[in-house]
Amino acid sequence: MLADCNYDEKVFTEQAEYIDSANLENWHIEHPNEKLIMKKLCQGGAKLLTGPRGCGKTTLLLKAYNEMRHRKDVFSVYVNFKTSLKIEPLYRKNTNGSYWFNQWLFLKI
Repeated sequence: MLADCNYDEKVFTEQAEYIDSANLENWHIEHPNEKLIMKKLCQGGAKLLTGPRGCGKTTLLLKAYNEMRHRKDVFSVYVNFKTSLKIEPLYRKNTNGSYWFNQWLFLKI
C-alpha cells in the first residue's frame, strides 16, 4: 500500500493514536495474521496484545475499534493509557497514586 505513495516512508515515523481513522486505513502496513487478529479483537471478551514498541499493537486496536464502532449491535470503547505516564510522579511522591490513576481512567472512559 505504501508503494503507491510519493514519499519515502523512512523519512518519518507516525504513531497510530495521532492519525485520524481515514489516514490510518491508508497508511498502515497489513500484519501477516491481521485477518485472524482482527476477527479475535472484534469478538467479545478482554484482549491483551503484547510486543515491543512500534510493532503495531495500537494500530490493530484502532483498526478493530474503527470497524466495530460502525456496527449497530456493538458498543466499542478505546482507551489509550499513554498519557497516564503524566501522573506517574504521584506514585513516587504519594501513597494514593492508584487513586489518582483510577480517577484519570474514569475520566477517560
